[in-house]
Amino acid sequence: MPTYNTTALENALQAKINALDSTATVSELINLLNTAQQFDTEIIYDSSGDLPTDSAFYGSILSTKSNNEYLNNFVYLNRAGSWLEIQPLNENAIPLQGETAGFVSGGFRPSTNAIVRYNFSSDTPDVTTPYGTGGGRGAAGASSATHGYALGGPSFLQAQKFSFTTSSSTETLTSLDPSLGGQAQDTHGLTNSYEQTGYMVSRDPVALAFNKISFATDAWSSSLHNQTPGKPSSIVDTGTCMNFENGYLVGGTPEPGPYNVSIHKFPFASEGPITVAISPLTRFFGTSTTSSETKGYSMGGYSGKIAGGGGVVSTGRNFPFASESLATGQNNLSVSQRNAEGFQSKTDGFNIGGLIFVPGPSIVYQTAVEKYPFANSTAATDLGDIFGEPVTFATGYQF
Repeated sequence: MPTYNTTALENALQAKINALDSTATVSELINLLNTAQQFDTEIIYDSSGDLPTDSAFYGSILSTKSNNEYLNNFVYLNRAGSWLEIQPLNENAIPLQGETAGFVSGGFRPSTNAIVRYNFSSDTPDVTTPYGTGGGRGAAGASSATHGYALGGPSFLQAQKFSFTTSSSTETLTSLDPSLGGQAQDTHGLTNSYEQTGYMVSRDPVALAFNKISFATDAWSSSLHNQTPGKPSSIVDTGTCMNFENGYLVGGTPEPGPYNVSIHKFPFASEGPITVAISPLTRFFGTSTTSSETKGYSMGGYSGKIAGGGGVVSTGRNFPFASESLATGQNNLSVSQRNAEGFQSKTDGFNIGGLIFVPGPSIVYQTAVEKYPFANSTAATDLGDIFGEPVTFATGYQF
């Protein structure tokens, strides 16, 4: 992607102005005057949130200012009436997509506390020697700029963190005070990129608990009891997606009862209340989830009611964060699975492992890693059994 040095452009423009003489045409003078004015002129467009679409803004570069800090300092380029987001300017924002590697912790059988690093550049994991140990089975995952955080897990009210760049450096952090609420089981993670915090989303007897940990201090900072989607137990087997503004709880299954048919939204700026963003027609739970810059992805899982003939599927789903509308049959997996784990690079999502139930009943654990592109709806590519052992109820991170 080309980049432009505006200081160099301004210097070149000044040199052109300095070179003017009596041979310059009126048209040249007007063009230079109009161009020079753009460097010192700020046009303020006041709106309720929609960017201008009239032709006067074609070719413009715009930065947003808002009373909401999470909407501040985004840069957009107008391409014939369509605004293209260039990048957020907040220097403290943590990238939500990995550039170097993805990580998986816990969930491995039999070595359930292994941490394995997967290299995006070569599509290969470091499998000969585990990257480290930590993050028990079923923990919630959050990613800072430098560390992965494994939050909670069955009967484990603690946080652990490990370095993305130094192996075998897992630290056990301060235990979560049980009085803050929330059960360590059935936990799911969110990363608030701007505040540099992670959330352990779990359930307590009356509401969902969002226990928040600061990446700067490694300390639990608060517990938030927000409006409950359905019942508190609907957090079971849900997935999580996120962008800079919101976290999303994708599907799930209350115990006992019908399965959660909605995708719920948790705004980071206000930290609640939870609202329904999308109501899918088909109930699903146990999906692996990833997030691109513009969409959330939900892969596989169990679809429908167990009593009503549902089953484990290979279906891929995604929803644009802008329109919050669900599309199915996108980037379908090559095999059916549930309770796999996901992580993402800037260009692709990854589905790791999972399991299926077969008549008997018995459980078959999946070992494959599947990769699907964010750029289109092409089916996922099976990269094979590259971790060497089954993975399920694991935790994913990206760096």
